[in-house]
Amino acid sequence: MRKKFENLSVVAVMAFIFLSSNLKAEGSKEDQERLNHIWRTFHWVYDENEYEMTIAISLQDLIEAKKNINESVERKLKMAEEFFDEGWRKFFREAAEESGENMANVAMSFVQSIPYKTSPIPGLPVQVFLGLGAGDCDDHAIAAVGLLNALGYEAAIWDVVDESHYAVALHVDEEYPGLSVNWEGKRWIYWEAAGPFKLGEVTQNADKSPVRIITAARSDNSKNQNNPPEDEEEDIKSYGSISVVCSVDNVRVFIDGSFVGLCNLGSSSTFDEIEVGSHTVIGKKKGYRPFSVEVNVEVSKVSFVNFNLKKIDVVKKPKKKTIADEFLKNWENSIKKLDLENNATAWKVAGELLLRAIKFEDAKKAFKKYLELAPNAPDAPFYKGVVRGFERFDQLRY
Repeated sequence: MRKKFENLSVVAVMAFIFLSSNLKAEGSKEDQERLNHIWRTFHWVYDENEYEMTIAISLQDLIEAKKNINESVERKLKMAEEFFDEGWRKFFREAAEESGENMANVAMSFVQSIPYKTSPIPGLPVQVFLGLGAGDCDDHAIAAVGLLNALGYEAAIWDVVDESHYAVALHVDEEYPGLSVNWEGKRWIYWEAAGPFKLGEVTQNADKSPVRIITAARSDNSKNQNNPPEDEEEDIKSYGSISVVCSVDNVRVFIDGSFVGLCNLGSSSTFDEIEVGSHTVIGKKKGYRPFSVEVNVEVSKVSFVNFNLKKIDVVKKPKKKTIADEFLKNWENSIKKLDLENNATAWKVAGELLLRAIKFEDAKKAFKKYLELAPNAPDAPFYKGVVRGFERFDQLRY
């Protein structure tokens, strides 16, 4: 049974009103709110249930969020969790209750439905991601982790180190099929956020790459608040900072083997509370040779590092042509020659092959033909969502 959640009682419209006193508009209060906000309507399908949500993100909130672009992933996860307030939680609680679905699946399907688009800055704050209505794997993963944590689950980032790819890691206590890892005494299940994938389903060679679990930043309560001030001052003086400048974007920075953050071209990334002494600082990016340097950190001083990464020249072997390659060259004529024009499955298979070949326009055309021939197929809602995602992506591009 298909059900569309559009009743206001299910919070189909959620507005986040953060009007700034220096953002003024003429007209009524409603006009001011509309002018000072980016409005987006999200419509998605999960397991034959349709969901719809309209949100408004204030321009002032976006301006404030952009200041956090260079924050650590841990901080962005915490800020994302705080962003998804009671309005969001109420929507997903009631949507899951009315549809009979698991709340985590409904929430994850929302993030997965947002179109993929390469982002010039990895790991956008969630407000910017939702405001743009598209983003890359880092953006999807950060938003999904923040939302799941806000809903009461325990989620983190699954860093596919060799692929420079972020997905979601969901902590589960019971046995669950699919890709998982034990990290610091907990079992985490892999969940791809940038696409319609199921919990545990492998993407991006995640099962072949080293993994790192990144959790949201938490308040540090480990210090004894009753320590005398002089002890705290002495502790602070035993640290310094390392500031890194990079020759390319999206460089992963490691200090003494531990990942500490990202560095981008045109801006410096400073890492504080580094113990005094000698440290090995390494910059890594896929397709580039790692850059390593020894740095001596002094008390309360900043040590500067300049990463000059060199690209690795890769000689690609010519790819052997397959039957699928020949089919994709002239796929519509191939279907006609095989007398499969009225075969819905043929169009669906063609769409899947075209999708894998990153021929999005052709894939959309094939899926539309499949839906025309089999409008009541069990997986028709899924492919309608795929087509709708393509159309929204086209709107963003043009």
